Amino acid sequence: MPDFVTSTTGPDSKFMHKLRQDILPFKCMLKTQDRLSGLWLILLDEKLKKFKFDMSKGVKPNTELIAPPKWTHLSIPFNYMYKQNPLVKPQVDSQGNVKMANISVVPRLSNRPVPYNIPTIPTGSTSDLPAFETLDPAFRRLVEQARRLFEQRPIWTRRALRNNLSVADWDKVGTSTAKYVYQYVGYMYGSGPWRDAIVRFGVDPRTDPSYGIYQTMMFMLENEPADNRMNKLGESRTKQDSSRAAKAMIRNSHLFDGNNVSLDGKVWQICDITDPLLKSVLSTANLRDTCHVRYLSTS
Repeated sequence: MPDFVTSTTGPDSKFMHKLRQDILPFKCMLKTQDRLSGLWLILLDEKLKKFKFDMSKGVKPNTELIAPPKWTHLSIPFNYMYKQNPLVKPQVDSQGNVKMANISVVPRLSNRPVPYNIPTIPTGSTSDLPAFETLDPAFRRLVEQARRLFEQRPIWTRRALRNNLSVADWDKVGTSTAKYVYQYVGYMYGSGPWRDAIVRFGVDPRTDPSYGIYQTMMFMLENEPADNRMNKLGESRTKQDSSRAAKAMIRNSHLFDGNNVSLDGKVWQICDITDPLLKSVLSTANLRDTCHVRYLSTS
């Protein structure tokens, strides 16, 4: 019952110990008679003379907070109705130990985007990520599926990866959490030809011209008002549409066929351009032997 209990006998209660020894015996004043004049004198005890408050400024370590003279006007303790958080559940870590973990906590962004000229590319996820074994089952299935996709294709945009993952597991985990799946499978460039693309751990696209087809291009398509765009396009993820055409458009929103364009993202990869004319122009073997990075600085 924290509302009613306090302790002044602990080793940290130095002030209360001193108060108990010097003041509480109530021997602070002594009455004695002067031999010459016969008058009675009141003398202060030596302990009382030495009793002083610390007048220095600032908060000291182990500062004592003296309890108030009255705790509460209630005769019985307040019922706080404590109960276990339903989202805190036992999880088994990689060593087999059972620990309590909050499954609703969003993973932190540990794999920060790397610059275009980083000397050594990341070969694995950072150690501060939650262990794979402690993840929610649906989240683990998304990570395993993403790993299989990266075996087939080493570089993906977030939108393309999202469109190829399980919809059921994605909806079960939630978009705010599922978007961190890529931290377990790859790293991201913050600038350069593969900006905003997720690259499989251990793969350096700057070393081989064959990775040129995975370069990204960014377009700001804001020609229509937002209200009209939401009403016209069936590919909006927030718009519920049961038609097969609309669902197919959502799953293929990372592709550009020259006729339809989805505005749920602004990044496209060369390999995801299916328009015959553009594809014939971009499908060329006349590429540089070494990676030429064009970086635009805002300074």
